[in-house]
Amino acid sequence: MNFENMFCLFERPDHSYRRVFKLAANNEIDDIDSKGNPNERYWDFKNSKLNLYNFRNIRTSIYILEKEEVLDDGYKLYYFSGKNNKDIKLNITMSDSIDVVKKLFNNL
Repeated sequence: MNFENMFCLFERPDHSYRRVFKLAANNEIDDIDSKGNPNERYWDFKNSKLNLYNFRNIRTSIYILEKEEVLDDGYKLYYFSGKNNKDIKLNITMSDSIDVVKKLFNNL
């Protein structure tokens, strides 16, 4: 799977610590709605896992794809769950549309 240029809603399961970013083609994370976090600066998708890395390129969290969905308008949603290196549960909802991700962000 290729997730380059996909937009992500990153959050804890209780919907706290929410932010939106883009998985850029150069494996960098482009922040959209915030200054970001030094623990989420780079990414890759290997062995069916989405990995996030800090600014030193050390892996800080791992995510497993739980579900895929195609919306009525044809956009796709990917639901990932995972944990960071401090065992904090985190979720990423990913789409090929920034509008879909922003709508999810604003719905809570």
